[in-house]
Amino acid sequence: MTKIIQLNAKDLRSEIKSCFIESIEELKAISIHQNEDLPDRCFMEEACCITGFSESKIYKETMKRTIPFEKYGKRLVFSRKKLLEWMESRTKRTPNITMAEYLSKNLNRRANL
Repeated sequence: MTKIIQLNAKDLRSEIKSCFIESIEELKAISIHQNEDLPDRCFMEEACCITGFSESKIYKETMKRTIPFEKYGKRLVFSRKKLLEWMESRTKRTPNITMAEYLSKNLNRRANL
């Protein structure tokens, strides 16, 4: 027979919060161990996931030799580490501006057209 426990709203929030925090800690531990077990090499499908590009875009980038890759027989092979470094090197940092500054800048630009 199941025992029913009644909690007030404050205790219920506290219990949910502790369960949530415990679950997050478990997930962090799992993802850390999974990353340690992975070899650095990956193939097209994972390269698409890492970069967010489609297969055709990755093929175009390899033809232009802009994306880091190697060949294993006829297959393309990528280094996760090199892909992440390549993505970081191509990432542009944008300054944090307020919405008012953004709108003001765009209005000034349109007024000059």
